[in-house]
Amino acid sequence: MLKPNLGDRLELQIDSLSFPSGFGVGRSQQFVFFVPFSCPQDLLSVEVTKVKKNYAEAKILEILTPSPQRSEPPCPYYFNCGGCSLQHMQYDAQVFEKKKVLTSTLSKFLHRKIILNSFNPSEEPLRYRTRLQVYIKNQQVGFFQNRSKNHVPIKDCLLAKEKLTQAFPQLEDKRYNNKKIDLFIDEKEKVNFILNDHNLNTAHFQQANQSLNHRLKETIVNKIEHFTSEIETIYDLYCGSGNYSIELAKKFPNISVIGVDISKRLISKAQTQTKDLKNIQFIAKNISDFLTKENLKQNSMIVVNPPRTGLEKIVSLSLKKSSLKKLLYVSCNPSTLARDLIDLEDFSLTEIHGFDMFPQTMHMETVSFLCR
Repeated sequence: MLKPNLGDRLELQIDSLSFPSGFGVGRSQQFVFFVPFSCPQDLLSVEVTKVKKNYAEAKILEILTPSPQRSEPPCPYYFNCGGCSLQHMQYDAQVFEKKKVLTSTLSKFLHRKIILNSFNPSEEPLRYRTRLQVYIKNQQVGFFQNRSKNHVPIKDCLLAKEKLTQAFPQLEDKRYNNKKIDLFIDEKEKVNFILNDHNLNTAHFQQANQSLNHRLKETIVNKIEHFTSEIETIYDLYCGSGNYSIELAKKFPNISVIGVDISKRLISKAQTQTKDLKNIQFIAKNISDFLTKENLKQNSMIVVNPPRTGLEKIVSLSLKKSSLKKLLYVSCNPSTLARDLIDLEDFSLTEIHGFDMFPQTMHMETVSFLCR
């Protein structure tokens, strides 16, 4: 394995995409290279920009033979803005590569071939986001450049619903200079924006892609429907403001639903939305603390939806020690999902469904069904 030097130039064939960066992956003399804005099947002339012990990064000098997956990015800010990483690829190719990343990651960690039950593309590859975070500098709306604090002013974002970007002029005010602003479309289709002060923002978290969020909830509901005669209680852990809990309580009025989340603000929001539902309760508590005191019985169903970092070890251990037989795991990170599936080795992975919740990026959501 010959390690390159900074500034070296070479030809490189791109074979795959990396997660979560979306950089293309190629090899030369058995050394791994990561190249932004590249596609599988590209043949490139590149220049080395960073060298580490086991890998290097490079930038494209020339596309010698373009991949058939390539397309022209529709956004004029794409190569400077840090919001997207895959706009240079056709959407069908994005979905194909995400499926490949998901199955290869799980197969590698679990030491067996993983076949997806489904992978759901987004109905809207563009204009799907109902929430957005922007940064205001010099009275200009913008995003941070990828892996830097450089501000990139924008007039539009092709991932966002037009209703959101039409509100940009309202933010071009010196009152908001050097501030992060969260914009979101609420249940009444009204655009709201608030200062992101790390306290208020969590109370307004919602899934960005509402059409796929609906399909993901349908998948969870359809799976639980098979076991309604066996289930007395559904626990929704890391429930946020009740995205899944509320749907489950409405669909299964004879089953008790308990949502648990560490954020008091999110729990408060969930409670205000469910005053008329008699079969649901929300608890503001650390998940590990809740599980150490709650007796999870065989006739319970658990839905877990942890952050990108996955389940805490103590949570995995509590689930293993419980009498629980069925578990639905919603994940936004294939790597931590794979790690947690190993920790939950007493359970068998019987189904996994993918959702392209975030087109133009490498991010995705999955729903896995585990039983024992």
